[in-house]
This record gives sequence, structure tokens and C-alpha cells, in this order.
Amino acid sequence: MASELGTLHVLLLVAGLGLAEVFTSYDHLARMIDSEATVSEHLTSYIQAEEQRLDKLKQAFDTMRSHMVAASKERDRHLNNPINLYFLIKRIAADWSTVKSLINATAAEDVIRKANASVLLPGDEDVEGASVALLRLQDTYQLNTTQIGSGLLKTVHKSPEFTAWDCYELGRSAYDKDDHYHSLLWMEEALRRWNKEEDKTIDRLLLLDHLRHSALQQGNPRHSLSLIHEMLAIDPSHGQALTAKVHVESVLAEEQAMNADSNAMPLGPMKNERPAGNDSSERDRYEALCRGEGVMNDPARVSKLKCYYLTRNNPRLLLSPAKVEEVFDRPPMLFFHDILLESEMELMKKLSSSRLQRAAGYNRTANVSMVTSRRTNKSEWLRDRDHQVIAKTNRRFQDYTGLDVTSAEPHKVCNYGLGGHFEPHVDSTAAGVINSINTVQRGNRIATLLVYMSDVDAGGDTVFINIGARIVSKMGGAVFWYNLFRNGESDENSKHAGCPVLMGNKWAINKHFHERGQEFILPCSLDPTE
Repeated sequence: MASELGTLHVLLLVAGLGLAEVFTSYDHLARMIDSEATVSEHLTSYIQAEEQRLDKLKQAFDTMRSHMVAASKERDRHLNNPINLYFLIKRIAADWSTVKSLINATAAEDVIRKANASVLLPGDEDVEGASVALLRLQDTYQLNTTQIGSGLLKTVHKSPEFTAWDCYELGRSAYDKDDHYHSLLWMEEALRRWNKEEDKTIDRLLLLDHLRHSALQQGNPRHSLSLIHEMLAIDPSHGQALTAKVHVESVLAEEQAMNADSNAMPLGPMKNERPAGNDSSERDRYEALCRGEGVMNDPARVSKLKCYYLTRNNPRLLLSPAKVEEVFDRPPMLFFHDILLESEMELMKKLSSSRLQRAAGYNRTANVSMVTSRRTNKSEWLRDRDHQVIAKTNRRFQDYTGLDVTSAEPHKVCNYGLGGHFEPHVDSTAAGVINSINTVQRGNRIATLLVYMSDVDAGGDTVFINIGARIVSKMGGAVFWYNLFRNGESDENSKHAGCPVLMGNKWAINKHFHERGQEFILPCSLDPTE
């Protein structure tokens, strides 16, 4: 009984962890890999108690444990490679799903509840999120499907090759969302790999059925009909193939009526254009900047940017001046080097780690903050009362920026996971709109200080899509910009995005300064350009 109470006490202590969506935080992915011991504690006791009845469960658990121990021994190989993380999430999620399916007694449900309360284990939403993240990385950094499938990313740690089934699953994830662009990419890759496999990992008919539909949706009716004929050659009574054949033949008949030569042309590679969407121009600029393309590098402007020491006649800065680099001119953007000490960054990571929750993004149309696929990371607020270092760094942020920190928001510590990103957005809200960002008490977000608490191996840059600015994450540094003109209107040139993390662990602090308290520091102006 005492032992059970002790276990309950431990569970209550850790129950506050953000257990959902492990894939959105690198820190929680690391915890997932390191959680083998805790999982063992809960499941081993249950298995020992009902060993005869649970032989199959024990085998499934042993498999899961071996995967997690192997991952724990090679943490860097997994954490620094998105493909390895994708497979690890899939493997552990599959293992955990098998374990849960074999546990069906009341006592078993209790074991699952205890394990879920105390460790970070991925679920179906993590596999889905990891799939979307891989496709996002593929699009943003223009990674070839075969290159990803072969595990040929330029990383220190090698990745396993995709099987035909793995490719099908990734394609199916897109297929189920009517994303036939990505579905066609990965179903074609699955077919190529099926043709080379000695031990087939997927039924060819299943693969062809999805491939023929995506081919049609992407404007390839003749290819679709060819795939249908192949399906019927395997199974002449295949109901879906017979129905699809009638439909596709009618589509081809309409095409031939409009162009008599349409069906006489050779059957070349399939068309597969990425859908434009409502914001394709913005999306394309954003992704190009993330790849380092389209960055403003006008020599006449760049040559005028300076580096200098800043003191502001501030006693603290006179003792230890701020190291300032001008990184952009119009609008002005500053980069403060070494604004935080390594010990301070490690402390803030430690304080926030166990409290990280999925971050919300502000929806301008709905005028609310909500969890959205436009932003995939986890975050936590740190306030002065949490530790004296928070108050100390608040004073430093005020010294460096020259702005009053009294009305500023608490430190928002963010950690990004697999393919973690934040799509283009502005930090302020429209003038006159009162909401959680622009409150009567604080006013709008006048400026942002984005502090980087880690270097990122690849990806994770901050880009400003309307002006072609790109800031690379540098541990201990911070980029500073204004979100508002001095007349209070939002500056659309402050629209920025966090590029998807391709490799590495991105930690950052968002520090948002508000209008209240800045009246005499930055007096208002009617000039719309100031």
C-alpha cells in the first residue's frame, strides 16, 4: 500500500507535463527517448503480476523497450536528423499502440493511465504531425522525394531507407487530406521501391488504387487509366477499379472531343503541380528566404550598416556596453550580440522545460489566439517571480532596447520540434482592435525582441518576407525591430516567419514590448513613414 501511495505521489508531481503533441518540442522528443526507465517501472510490475495471461503483451513491451534503449544510446543520431526522428516516432507510436491494444482489463487501463501521466509517449497525432513536418521540410528546402526516401540528407547521422510501405504511409497521410500533390509524389516513390523490393512491404493493388486516384486529381487521366488497367490485370473483378474505369474513360472522351490529338500523344511523366493556394506568392517568398534565396544584398545599402558599442549613458551599459550590429536599414533592425549568458539560458530552459505546452497563434480574422498548424512549437511564460534571473534579464532587455519593460509581456520561452516553424505573421494587431494582444491597459505590441537560446544546425532562421531580410539563429544573440509606426499603425514590413527546423534544437524567447510606458520614450507622430 505504501508503495502504491509512493507511486501515486510521483504521478501527481509529474501530471502537469504537456503530454500531447510530443513532435512539436525537441525537448519533449528528447524526453520521449529517455523515458524507457519510467515506462519499464509501470509496465514490468503489471506484466509480472499477470505473466501467463500477458505473454503477448510482454513481447510487445520488450520490442518497445529495445527500440527506446537503442534510441537512448544514440540520442544525437535521432535528435539531429528529421528522418530518424520521423521513424522513431512511428516505431514507438506503433509499439505503444500494440501495447495498449493488448491491455484490456481494468487493471491494464490503470497502467496505461499511469504511464501516460508520467512519461512522454507519442500517439497517432504525433505520427500525423511528423508526417506533415517531413512534407513541410521537403517543400521549404526543395528536398527530392527519392533523396528523402533513401535517407540521403546531409547530416552527421545516417538515416534508414524508406520501404514501399513507409512511402505509402506518408503519401496516404496527404491523400486523406485531399493533398494529392504530396500523395502523388510519395505514391510514385512507393511504386518505384515496390518494384525493387524482394520482400514486398505492401499490396500492389492497394498502392495502385491510391496512385490512380491522385494521378487523376492532378490532371493525369491517361496515366490514371493505365494504372486502372494494371489493377484489373491483377484482379479483373476489382470493384473500385471497374467504377473508376468508367469515370476516367468519360473524362478522356470529353478531352478528346475538345482536342482530337489529346490521346495520341506519348505517355510521358505525370504532371504534378503544387497547388497555388490563396497565399502562394507569400508562401513562395517565405520558402525562398528560408533557403537563402531572395535575401536583400544591395551593396549600396549593406555597406552603410554598422557595428558599434551602445551605452545610452546607462550606468549598467557603461560598465558592460551592448554589442550592436545593424542587420537591416529600412526598416531598421538591430542584432544584439551576447545579450544572455549561457548559464542564464540553461536556467530558463530548465525552468520552462517541464511546463512547455503547444503554442497558440493569433488569428487576425477571428481576433483570437488558437492552436494552429501555422505554428508548431511549444512555449511557456517566465515571469519575474519565477527566478531572480528573469527579473535581471528583464532589466537588461530594457537597457538594450531603451524601452520601458513595465508593460511588456513575460518572457515567452519557445522550443521547436520536428520541422517546427511559424508561418508569416505580424506581432501587432490592427490599430483600434482590442484583444489579448492589444489591451486597453497595455496598448499594442510596439516592438519585439527575439532572443536565440541555441544555435540551429540547419533551418530555423527568422525571415522578413516583405523586405528580404534573413536572420540566422545565434545562441545568446537577439534581433530587435518595431512593429508599429509612430502613429500607431501596424508596419506590414515587420511581417516575419520562423523557418522550419531541418536539423537541430531551436530555443528562443519572444519578448513583446507594448505602447504603454513608451509615451515619452517614443512620442507619437502623424507622419505615416515614421
